[in-house]
Parts: sequence; structure tokens; C-alpha cells
Amino acid sequence: MSTPGPAAIGSAGHRRWGRWRAACLASVLGVTACIASQSELQLLSASPPIGATNAAPGGGVVLVFNQPMDTTVPPLATIPGVFAGNHEVALPAGPIAVSGSWGADRRTLVLRPDAAIPLGTPVTWTLNPEGASRPLRSAVGQPLPTLTGGFRIAPDAGGDASDDCPPPDTVPSTYTVSKLIQYRQHSSADPVLLTGNPAFFGVTVQPAAGGPEVLGGSVTAPDGSLWDLAPEFGQFRLLETYPTLPALDAARPPGAYTLRIHRRGSPERVIPLTLPPAPGPVPKVANYDEAQSVDAARDFTLRWNLFTSGDAGALVRVILSDESGGRLFLAPDACGLRTLDPAADSIVIPAGLLRPGFTYQGQLVFALNFHKATHDAGRLAGNGFVQRVTSFSLRTRGSSGEPPRDWCAVDSFRNGSYLFVKRLAHCQIASDRVAPASGVPAFVGITVQGPAEGPEVTGGALTLPDGTVREIPPHSDGIMLAAFGADEPALDLEFPPGDYALRFTQAGFPEQNVSLVIPAAPAAIPRILNFAAAQDLDASAEFTLEWEPFTSQPSGSFIQLSLFDRLGNLVFLSPNACASRSLSPGATSVTIPAGTFRPGEVYEGLLVFGAALSPANQRSPGLPGNLRIQRSTTFSLRARDPGGTHQGIPADLSALRIRPDGIPEFRVSGPAHASFRLQRASELSGSNSVSLPSIQLDAAGTAVVEDAAGVLEAPAWYRAWSD
Repeated sequence: MSTPGPAAIGSAGHRRWGRWRAACLASVLGVTACIASQSELQLLSASPPIGATNAAPGGGVVLVFNQPMDTTVPPLATIPGVFAGNHEVALPAGPIAVSGSWGADRRTLVLRPDAAIPLGTPVTWTLNPEGASRPLRSAVGQPLPTLTGGFRIAPDAGGDASDDCPPPDTVPSTYTVSKLIQYRQHSSADPVLLTGNPAFFGVTVQPAAGGPEVLGGSVTAPDGSLWDLAPEFGQFRLLETYPTLPALDAARPPGAYTLRIHRRGSPERVIPLTLPPAPGPVPKVANYDEAQSVDAARDFTLRWNLFTSGDAGALVRVILSDESGGRLFLAPDACGLRTLDPAADSIVIPAGLLRPGFTYQGQLVFALNFHKATHDAGRLAGNGFVQRVTSFSLRTRGSSGEPPRDWCAVDSFRNGSYLFVKRLAHCQIASDRVAPASGVPAFVGITVQGPAEGPEVTGGALTLPDGTVREIPPHSDGIMLAAFGADEPALDLEFPPGDYALRFTQAGFPEQNVSLVIPAAPAAIPRILNFAAAQDLDASAEFTLEWEPFTSQPSGSFIQLSLFDRLGNLVFLSPNACASRSLSPGATSVTIPAGTFRPGEVYEGLLVFGAALSPANQRSPGLPGNLRIQRSTTFSLRARDPGGTHQGIPADLSALRIRPDGIPEFRVSGPAHASFRLQRASELSGSNSVSLPSIQLDAAGTAVVEDAAGVLEAPAWYRAWSD
């Protein structure tokens, strides 16, 4: 073990002795307090840098201060006309929804957009805007002045302009018949079927711009049944979705189909089609983990499993799109830029094609092109495909380092939803002490979000059990009501268990009603049993985190464990469908793999005991929704440095005063729940040092020290240090 040096009063270091000047101690006879000077609270750095023009759409803003901050003050987003928060991120059209979090170092504030920002968009951020509710401040109470900055999202996501294949001068009428099964790959494990209806059968007829006009069409199945194509957006279409491949095969089996197309002034076209079975293997990215940390400055080889189909129409396709849905890489390319053999198992994505810090969406396609007709004198061309498609993410490293390792790519939910959540927050301070969280210990939130394509949510209200009606104000692309309680009884008084009614309206539709039965919160409060061991982790070995059982479980019970690094990045989540990780509500431990933590780093854990319930008449409004009632406990974890050498946790000594009874008093600040040893010495070298009682910081990362151990003589030097 190394012995870290002392910390100076009023300094930000943890390797210098701090001294009370003799003049300060002499003033005790005059009962005068001596206050250690504080450096001005400043912003040390911003990422993206102020004025940057190439920021990533989903990267957010990382702000680092020169002093520990009061993390009991939560990052609260401003809602114009409704709520004055302590931060705001805005586009030219107005503020956007962001999620704020404090890093475990208590100096870093991370503001992440809830959705990717469009390319080329200027972004401005403001901290402590005028009239801010609960302004941001340092750990010793120094207010942060109003700060503003801005940057611009990169104008493009990279790619090659030659990937945009110009359309031919004359485009014939076209038809496409497709049978498709969709998967999502969340990790190096096997892909899984997309949720909802991942399989579909579709027929589309697109008329040529110069005619002849398409009047209609139909499809005849092997059993003789016939379906007409419906006019839609200038096309004629048939689109059917199914929950599984067997369901799709039962309804639209392999066999002989007939497509008929009616065009003005032309004879009916009768097109026979022989639909084959779906190709055997499911597409899977073989180097998925590598694809989550790509160096954009170097070539990257994307690899996958072999497409073993021997059919002449076999086709492998790779598509990469940016966060806004724009395509920037396609292989094979119809314009002849790129070829891709169906027997290939890899392709090189050239250096410079992707931008640092971006998240891209990829599609790996295994297809059988069972029908292909080039246009004839009647200007009619068509294709038929049976295909399996696996979606996956690809991420490039940014200037701030590698992306979170347990990040789970969630498929965009475009159909809208509503949510009622009641949360009671706690904080574990020591092995045997869990206290209500400071800041926001009790919270209720109600949100209603409309489908991406509309109709938009235009208003809503919540009726409480006593008949009180609370209007739900607009927020982002829906409505949101947020209520904070000073403690659990205060929140229960305002939002007690019982029967609620949620009403909301969508443009062009009648008012919709949902009945909500809100139960009491789970009685069990999460508590880590091996809290002390979690403060001295070996990052190179597995670590089993243990907690007290979730007793008296209500209906729909669940347990969730999340671990975050100092920047608020998720490094471990359980349960996690993307990482094939489960966690039953009866579990009392989980094993965290070796390599999850970095030596010398401090992490924040969140353990949740909750219940997830479905409203009684969930389907009647047409929007899916759920209720979540939960208790959560935050706690710290620390990984020791290699070889067992611990360099110590940084501490700040400040707010010195000499009390009327002559006892010196000062404040120690550092990471939440950190433990420190204290010493006093009469020389800067540390000679004649005297040990003082050890201290442990509270949930806010502070503790007040009273030096009543003996008679002091000037000068006096102090240090706070950790093992």
C-alpha cells in the first residue's frame, strides 16, 4: 500500500499539506473565524468543444467543472412555459428533451438527447438559466453563474457521395414481391426475432412517371384464394404482418402464385411466381463486439456467418445508415461501385467513411432473388425476394474514449406509448445504513407520447382517487406531468395508492381513457450486503454483488441492477435481453464479469425493487402503456489499482471556521460515501503527526470535521487520505 500525501484546505488536490496560518489561530482569542479561500467555480471543459462543427447526433454534452459539485441537486431540464430547470439544450426550433446525470467524480455533468439530433443542426446549451429552479452549485454551496455554449451537429455522417446512385432518365413501372423475416442482433449472441410482427408478406406495384397509369392488381395464392392490391400513396400494395415465421408460412406458404396488373390502355399482365422457402441460416455479425468500438480512421472489416444457400439467386447485402436514417454504405451497389459475392463472409468499410463518435445502424441481408424481369416494350420490370434481415448497431470511438460496453441498442418504438411511474429513491451510505436519497427522494411521472408518424398527442389530464384533476402539460412530442415529493409520506399524500383515470387526446381522434390502479410501493428497500467489499474490487476478477431478498413481492415484481461509470455511461445492466442476461425477482446476487471495471475508477450502482403492471383497459386507447412502482437504492463501487496499489481518492478540504468554543472545524468533500483517514501535524513534512478519527462522507459526498483532539499550536497542517 502506498501512503498518499495530504490534502490542503481549500485545494482540489490530494497530495499536499494544508496549513492554517498562525494569524488565523491567534484570532481565536478574539473569537474570530478564519475561512479558507475558495477558487472560483468554473467550467474546465466541454465536449463537444464550444464552436465545434462536427458533433455526433446522439453524443450529448459532457461538461467538467474545476470543483466537486453538489450532486444532491439533480440535473433538471427546462420545460418552456411550465418549469424553469437548471439546464436547457435547444435547437433553433426550441428546447429538446435530454436526460441529465452526474458522473461519479462529482465534477462531470452529462446531458444526453433522448433522440438523435438531425445532421447539420446548431445546438445551444445553457446552465443555470435565469430563474432556474434549484440552480447548480459546488459541493460547498458556491453558485454556478449562467453559462452558455454551442456547437453544430456534423453536416453528414460520412459515407461516399458515389453511394447515392442517380436514377435512370426513364424509370419503368415496377413490381416487387417480398417475403421477409426480421431479426435484431444485440450482442455477440445469436440474433433474435424483432418484437411485434417481425415477418411480413408484401406486394407493391409502382407506376412509371410517364405512364401508363396503373389501375389495380391482384395476387392469387397456391390454394386459389385472391387478394386485391389497395391504392396507397400513388402505388398499389398488399402488406401483411405476422408474429412468427411459422405463422407467415402457414398463411403464405411456398408454392405457385400469380400476380395480375391492370394498366390503362394496356392488356392485363399475368406474372407467374414460384415462391421458395426462406433461406436457411439467420444472418449474424461474427465480430459484433469489435463493431461497437470502430476506429473511424482505419479500415474496418465487418464479418458474418456464411450464407450456405446454393441457389442461383442467392444474394448477400450490407447496408449502413446514420442516426437520421440516411444511407451511406451499400454492398453490392447497383451503380457498380461495389460488388459482394454471395459466398463472401466479410467486407471492408474504408477508413474515413464513418465519423468518430457516431452510432450507425446496419442491416445484413441473406436473400433469394427468385424472380427477376427487366422491363420490356411495355416498360414493366419486377423482382421477387425471400429474405432474412438482421439489424445491428455499429459504433465509432469518439474523442472521449470507447462507448459504454453494456449499451443495448433498442429498436425504435414508433407507435407511441404512455407510462405512469412512481419511484422512491434511497442511498446506501454504509454496510448497515440506507437512507432516503437527498435531492429527489420521491417522484411521480406521467408521460404520453404519440406515434412518430402521428397523430400527435394534443392534451391530457389525470384524475386522482379523490377526484382531483391534474392537467398534463405539453412536453417534447407528447405530454408530461412530473411531481417531486420531499419524502415518501409527502408523495403518498399527493399521489396515494388507488384508482386513477388518464385521459388524453390525439389530433383528429376522440378523447381516450385509461383506468390505472396504482398499488402501494414495495415494502422492501434494496440494500447491498457486501457493500464494504464493493469498495475494494479487483477489476481483473469476477465480482459477485449481493443484496437482501426482495420480500413481500407484489404482482409483476422485478429486480434491476445498473452500473454506471463516472461519466454516466452504462457499463453493466441486468436483466439485459441484449446481452442474454436474466435476473429473477427472487435473486439475491449477480456476478459481474472480469474486465467490467477499470482499475482505480469509481462507479455508481442502482438496485431497483419494483412492480411492472399493465392497465386494465390497455388496448382500448390504441397506445400501449404500463405502470412501474419501484424503490431504488444508489451505492458506490470502487476498483483498486493494479498490484494492490491504491493511489487514494481525491479530497477537498474547505469551509474552515473556528467555533466560539475554540474548536477548529472544516469540511471534507469527495466521492459519495468515500472513507478517509485524517491526520494533523505541526510541520509541512508531516513530522509529529497525530491521527484523528476516520470519517465517511455522506450521500452528498461531504462531512464536517471537528478537531477537538488535544490542544492546538500554530501552525497546524492537515491531510485527508484514503487507503
